[in-house]
Amino acid sequence: MSTYEEEYRRTREAYVKPARARKGPTPEAKLASKIDAYLKKLTPRPIVTRANAGSWSDDAGRVIMGAKAGTSDKICLFPGGVWIETKATTDQSEPQQRFQARVEALGGLYVLARSVADVRAALVGRFGETEVRRWETR
Repeated sequence: MSTYEEEYRRTREAYVKPARARKGPTPEAKLASKIDAYLKKLTPRPIVTRANAGSWSDDAGRVIMGAKAGTSDKICLFPGGVWIETKATTDQSEPQQRFQARVEALGGLYVLARSVADVRAALVGRFGETEVRRWETR
């Protein structure tokens, strides 16, 4: 083989097609935005933290470690703590189910949310309709 052919073959073998760009937010991202908007309306406003689970690489190739696998998507500071896992179209993974069991064993409220109504219903179940309405109307 000539040098050109070798270089061409090596370049073709090393080529990796770029990942296809997403067209708009995922169903889960849309649901998470709606839940965020609802939580922002509550007074006193809870502290809401997004928990990125797993690991990934940045553009420089450094590995970034997030929260432990299975950690819920959102951690909300209400009395006793509230953990919210958003699931628009999929089911919980095994690590997520184990995390839910741990939260509940410690007395926390774990919400598997497929809608804003699921979040509200869980808050009403824990704190009562009167308290949640008070938070919503302040």
